[in-house]
Amino acid sequence: MLNAKPIISIAKKELLSFFNSSMGYILIAPFLLITFFLYFRSAFLANQASLRPYFDFLPFALLLFAPVIAMRTFAQEQKNKTLELLYAHPVTELEIVLGKFLGSLGFFAVMLATTISMPITTFIFSNPDPGVVIAQYLGALFVGGAFLAIGIAASSLTSSQVSSFLLAAAINFVFILIGFDFVLLSLPQFIAPFITQLAILPHMENIGRGVLDLRDLLYFISLTGAFLMIAVIRLSQRKTTENLAKRSQLNLGLGLIIGIAIVANVLMYSYPIRLDLTFNRLFTLSKGTKQTLNQLPDIVNVTLYVSKNLPGPVQSNVQKVKDVLTDYSRLSQGKVKVTIKYPDTNKEDKDLAVENGIQEIQFNTLGVNAYAVQAGYFGLQISYGDKKETIPFVQDTSDLEYQLTRRIRKMTSTNQSTLAMYTLPQAQPVIDNSIEVLRQNLETQYNLTSISLDQPEATISAQAIMIYGLQEPLSATASAKLKDYLASGGKALLFIENHHIDPSTGSAAPYITGFESILDSYGITLNQDIVYDTALNETISLGGGNGISYLVPYPLWIKAIPADTNFPGLGEVKSVSMAWANSLKLNEIKDVNQFKLLETSPNGGVQSGSYTILPEQFTDETFTGGQAQELVAAAAIKQNSKIVVVGDSDFISDQFMSRDPGNQNFTSAIIDWTAAPDDLASIPRKIGDTPVFTFTKPSQPIIVQYGNLFAPPILVAAFGVWYLRRRRILAKRTYKV
Repeated sequence: MLNAKPIISIAKKELLSFFNSSMGYILIAPFLLITFFLYFRSAFLANQASLRPYFDFLPFALLLFAPVIAMRTFAQEQKNKTLELLYAHPVTELEIVLGKFLGSLGFFAVMLATTISMPITTFIFSNPDPGVVIAQYLGALFVGGAFLAIGIAASSLTSSQVSSFLLAAAINFVFILIGFDFVLLSLPQFIAPFITQLAILPHMENIGRGVLDLRDLLYFISLTGAFLMIAVIRLSQRKTTENLAKRSQLNLGLGLIIGIAIVANVLMYSYPIRLDLTFNRLFTLSKGTKQTLNQLPDIVNVTLYVSKNLPGPVQSNVQKVKDVLTDYSRLSQGKVKVTIKYPDTNKEDKDLAVENGIQEIQFNTLGVNAYAVQAGYFGLQISYGDKKETIPFVQDTSDLEYQLTRRIRKMTSTNQSTLAMYTLPQAQPVIDNSIEVLRQNLETQYNLTSISLDQPEATISAQAIMIYGLQEPLSATASAKLKDYLASGGKALLFIENHHIDPSTGSAAPYITGFESILDSYGITLNQDIVYDTALNETISLGGGNGISYLVPYPLWIKAIPADTNFPGLGEVKSVSMAWANSLKLNEIKDVNQFKLLETSPNGGVQSGSYTILPEQFTDETFTGGQAQELVAAAAIKQNSKIVVVGDSDFISDQFMSRDPGNQNFTSAIIDWTAAPDDLASIPRKIGDTPVFTFTKPSQPIIVQYGNLFAPPILVAAFGVWYLRRRRILAKRTYKV
């Protein structure tokens, strides 16, 4: 029976030993310097206010730091012969090991606590998900615990701290190494999936995203328990040298721990239990999906075509897909039937895959000393009666719910919404105005139809109309039809700007759009200007001399941020890329509800009158005075009609939609709000959209970077000097009786 009192006493002694000597401070200071330097260097370069890169790097940092923390736990005790003092007390080897482990884990927790300035910075200058941050720190404790357990086991096996460090670092390296493709490709096909589950990195992925999966936690607990048991057996050798029964009992205990861990991990492999701490429940099926599954009229068959031997990262995605399909089957009360087929091992399955439009994909992987190509299948086919929908290749699992549920709705719905689309061809568009990415997304739920408003006999009979890409005024006929449609309760998405961009002259010529009177009735004004943002903007490539190109920030291509995260779907949006956008102005009108959707950062402003759009002609005075948050997207409700106005139409083009998740998330949100039935809950896209830093002054990034880089290590060092000096003074005091 374990006694908590000695465990706590040993843990306290172990924890204080780090701070009662210089070692603890020597460990914390370089840990902060190295990890902060690497994090802020990449975070500011990509302008991403996410802690995920930090926690992705953490296992590699712990590869060395954890053995340093743990190497003295038993190696130093054995060298100084002080371990016998512990044996002289009524305490078991298990209590000693647990006390040492908890003390070391406590010190690691203090190390993590000293990084608190990093999340504080992101919360001040951005809007990260607090649940993600909490999950990342909790997960880091489990990861650190596993590495420390390995270090403690290594420390118990030798009396040399150097040997303990090298052994623990080597074992840590193996657990990281086996997660890489070039290792898995060299292994037999039947054992590769098992080795993947033994690796540290695949289990770190969920933690980095902000979800605590019970299977990942069970893995780290199992790993920790197994190595701590090794330390217990090693310490018990003095008792078991001549007691073979006792030795067998301890070895049996280790075997049972490993066996139970393997069985538990295998059993839990097919039963996803997750603690979703994200604010927007990114890893939990949405209300819209649950509503759809509860209302299924009949059986929906979902077939997963997947190869048994896929690269490591793809194998991880395969398990995520299986988890999602398990949730669908459970929540639908069995109406979603899931079947898994393996085209690489079964010719009939292969023929079915090809028949259903699922083709073999070539995966690029890193083989031994060279890049390798690996072929395989990874797609989904959904069928309902004689209707079929196919996802040829599951490239991104983050929006799998969005893709699945919308297809299921499309097949099972008896009254599908229609979205009319109106545009006019452009002779020479500055940005390719193809919207194939958007069309593919919309076709999963809506019937898309093109409409010509300029024909007198044309009518708008769709649930909503989307107008985009106009480079000339709306005709009087089209304007009248749109007014009548909205007056009868219609819904419209207007992606419009009121200028012609001419890259050859660097000018933006204004024109009258023809939407002015329509917008006025909703209290919305499309201003005659172009919005810029000196802080949140896109980076473009310019050609230099000798064929050399270089990257420069382009303030006229802004990254707009949500103005109202309570608007349906905007909670998942972090930023939206827009090109040469117009600003909007809202004027209060009776019986009209208005919503601000997107705006610039506080470093925004507008260019009007005479100005240039060519980056090579920008000067220090070009964007002076910009200290305002300019509105670039708004929505309004008037009686039964809805309208969304965005001062740009380029943001839905393939150029932006294919590379910016925020554009996809925002577009899906506003189209669903406008066109989907009011009684049907929306399904938000959950593509990983990373928050951005919103600095208001040029000096702030420098202050944040170097403040975080130097202030915490200096404070730790200063505290260490003060504390150790105080201990020395107290030690020299004399006491009179």
